[in-house]
Amino acid sequence: VLRLALVLVPAGLLLTALPPYHPVAYLHVTLMGGLGLLTLTVATRVVLGHSGQLARLRGPNRWLWGVASLVLLAVITRVSADLWPRIQASHYIHAALLWTAALAWWGFRVLPSVLRRDPDP
Repeated sequence: VLRLALVLVPAGLLLTALPPYHPVAYLHVTLMGGLGLLTLTVATRVVLGHSGQLARLRGPNRWLWGVASLVLLAVITRVSADLWPRIQASHYIHAALLWTAALAWWGFRVLPSVLRRDPDP
């Protein structure tokens, strides 16, 4: 997920220079997809690392890919809203709901660990 986020940051910036010219829409690739996923991935590592759960990071974290999938779907929905003005309003709403669902799923999986105490070394 971290690699995907690091690819999406420059990809969104590059898209702003290409036709059709919709810079605000394409910046969402950088902001939602790249920086949003980057923040969630790093926050996952920090929270789990400081709560003594590094073992959870070593195994497959399919749930994090699920969160990333929702974020990517939100990005695609948000970008497509500006490309098709007839469906713009509904796509803005759908993108916001997908983003909210991704954050809720991430929060459900990670935030309870914030209350766990870091074991003493």
